Amino acid sequence: MRFGEILRRLRVARSLSSRELARRARLPLGSISHYENGRQLPRPDSLRRMARVLSVHEQLLVWFLANAPRNSPSEVFSRIDTLMLDQVKLVEQESTREM
Repeated sequence: MRFGEILRRLRVARSLSSRELARRARLPLGSISHYENGRQLPRPDSLRRMARVLSVHEQLLVWFLANAPRNSPSEVFSRIDTLMLDQVKLVEQESTREM
């Protein structure tokens, strides 16, 4: 799963617009768009601020940032990808219940 897609899913799960995520994370609005569309990767400090605003552990974002789709992922990485994606789904479900 691509980092930008995960970032967008988490942002939407938290009912945040791109503008609001950018404001709360003290990042330029254009950066959020670039991250979500795969045109740019965030620096570590930006990643930390977005994780804090999204109420997720920084390592969840790091995983998807560092493990972009591979041509032939090993079984171990596939299982870890599944576990990490499950964490994203939990955030989405939690947000749905809060509404």
